[in-house]
Amino acid sequence: AVEGVDETCARRDGAERMARALRELDEPYRAVLLLRFVDDLPPREVARRLGRPVETVRTQTRRGLAQLRAKLEAREPRRSAWALA
Repeated sequence: AVEGVDETCARRDGAERMARALRELDEPYRAVLLLRFVDDLPPREVARRLGRPVETVRTQTRRGLAQLRAKLEAREPRRSAWALA
């Protein structure tokens, strides 16, 4: 099935919202989430690159995702507006 124009635009808008909110996160959360989900690295490799224990990276990932979700929900309560990203 071919994705319609509306769906493509909605997905792109969601990705832009996500990227903006991610850039606004404080460190260490921004770096951890970028390496984990943008660069698609496993937690052990993120920990190695940042010189942190792997459990610290896992904790920072959970906290960073919670902060990211809160930012997105504060701007757009309809999860469907950004969840596809």
